[in-house]
Amino acid sequence: GIELVASLLERGERRMVRWEKLSQNLPSRIRDCRIEWIEDDFCINTYWTDGTFIFLHWTAFSTTMKSELSKCFCACAEGTHVVTFSSPLDDPHGDFLLLVQDTCDTSWGKAEFFLHEKITKSRQLTDGQ
Repeated sequence: GIELVASLLERGERRMVRWEKLSQNLPSRIRDCRIEWIEDDFCINTYWTDGTFIFLHWTAFSTTMKSELSKCFCACAEGTHVVTFSSPLDDPHGDFLLLVQDTCDTSWGKAEFFLHEKITKSRQLTDGQ
């Protein structure tokens, strides 16, 4: 997990105990994923594009920020899964397939989430995209 707000990063780290318990019922390819927590600004540093499962809780992001960040996802490998909350990826090139659109309960009420899968080969990150 990459988080700029230290208190949210710490909360994520504390929740790992719950994830480890819940993930025992999931397929091994998900259950055995390595998860690490990093304090950083993922909008500036895009080293995260080598991840294969990305959870993006961008409910408070502006439309412009979501659009710019969505462009970074073109560098992800084919088969990468991305979960977003509140709105789907801005995907003008058709790089992602929307697999699931649903709602779930959160600490503040119901929230809409989207599960995407990268279906194209990786592209280079460029300013012109």
